[in-house]
Amino acid sequence: MILHRAELLDALIEALGRQHLRLGAECTGFRPDVAGVEVRFKDGTAAQGDVLVGADGLNSVVRSQLHGPAQPAYAGYTVWRAVVDRDPAGLIPLESWGRGARFGAAPMSGNRVYWYATRNAAEGSRAPAGEKAEVLQAFRGWHAPVESLIEASEESAILRNDIYDRPVRRAWGEGRVTLLGDAAHPMTPNLGQGACQAIEDAVVLARCLRDGRDAVSALRAYESKRIPRANALVRRSRLVGRIGQVESALAVTARDALMKHVISRFQPRELEWMIGYEP
Repeated sequence: MILHRAELLDALIEALGRQHLRLGAECTGFRPDVAGVEVRFKDGTAAQGDVLVGADGLNSVVRSQLHGPAQPAYAGYTVWRAVVDRDPAGLIPLESWGRGARFGAAPMSGNRVYWYATRNAAEGSRAPAGEKAEVLQAFRGWHAPVESLIEASEESAILRNDIYDRPVRRAWGEGRVTLLGDAAHPMTPNLGQGACQAIEDAVVLARCLRDGRDAVSALRAYESKRIPRANALVRRSRLVGRIGQVESALAVTARDALMKHVISRFQPRELEWMIGYEP
């Protein structure tokens, strides 16, 4: 069963206390010193803290200031996603692979179903006639319940995003500054681990700050604990995407034959490593 990301965010905000959350604060840069870090915002205001955790996503301003500006790497495919009000009873979580395209679905809390679909596409391309018509055309003739899930989705509920990641880094931060989540290790969604790894980051970071002798050593301890695992998942997710999106008939035939033997042998061990992690 999948929990909607908005529901998870609401739970985290309630735990934090809404009075501590400031929305609409666009970071434009930071200035560290020996005592702390000053963060500057687009509206001209600033904030001071003992440390700065850049958790500002794929196009992180904090990462750019630390490591220099660089464009994320386009993976070569786009993804459509939607949540459908539909009784998930009897729906077995699935992911089906075709030629340069994949479709997946899973039950979600609140009597809903989440689905996603990928297809090889030029970066930035969009459907003039609407994304629902585009994804329906792409997956016409696929097995049930693929078409019915797309048909049940409102046009406005279908999100389309091109898929990106970045090369892994051996170091995330310096001094009193570090990175977390997509700012540190943006990954393709092929293993469903983007948000999961951000949560793991947060748990380990909190413990290191609690137990560390000082802020700087705590941030480096956090990075040493998290970088190997996060980087491994970036690489594995990228590889799964490349395999899943192969398009030539010969490559698809070889892939499908290989996967029949590989999945049963390696999937249980991979899942245990991925979801059995104890921070």
